[in-house]
Amino acid sequence: MADKVIYNCEKCGKKVETAETESGIPECCEIVMVKAELPGCDMSSTAEHSRLEGGDACDDGRSGS
Repeated sequence: MADKVIYNCEKCGKKVETAETESGIPECCEIVMVKAELPGCDMSSTAEHSRLEGGDACDDGRSGS
């Protein structure tokens, strides 16, 4: 299965998700869309992770401190 890539239109803000193996970069508003930079690790917003306050976004709570 191919990885997904997200492109953003800098003019209108539209987002397009496509397979990385597809050829060509999508266009929107008559301009070429820009590949979105996704964060590497974000804190989940679920109740399970609500006990982790502040700290590193990648902290999984197993450090013991």
